[in-house]
Amino acid sequence: MSKQNTIIGQNIATIRKHWQLSQEKLSQLIHSSRGMVLHYESGRTTPDDVVLSSLATLSRIPAHPLTTTLIYPTLLLM
Repeated sequence: MSKQNTIIGQNIATIRKHWQLSQEKLSQLIHSSRGMVLHYESGRTTPDDVVLSSLATLSRIPAHPLTTTLIYPTLLLM
């Protein structure tokens, strides 16, 4: 598990929890499976560019910071 995967996973979990989404609901919004969301959040798998783009749109944060910097709920817009 790379440091980048860990950052991405933590960011995905932060976004999901901030928007009060289940892993299942998030998976539907990003056109993935619940199992893949679990793998992303745990850092086992890196999301592809399509998933990162969907997450960036959902969170209103550009994709690059999602992959390099830990985000905090206070940075997410309601």
